[in-house]
Amino acid sequence: MKEPNASALTYVQMHVHSKFSINPLSGEGAFHPFLWPLERLVMKKAMLTPRQIVHLAMRDGIDIVDITDHNTVQEL
Repeated sequence: MKEPNASALTYVQMHVHSKFSINPLSGEGAFHPFLWPLERLVMKKAMLTPRQIVHLAMRDGIDIVDITDHNTVQEL
């Protein structure tokens, strides 16, 4: 059996949300009704923008990133 060629591998992140994946109308993300106040604060302040996510992926050698935000295409 042949060894796989490491340079032929593609690294994919299939599910990541940005800071824009919050929706006060549907209760998603930071507005989820069962979040503790500290969790809500962290989600609103510490999550990354799509641009930041792409830069981190490029830095870490991830070839494809699927940003799966809810109800928005903000900053595309």
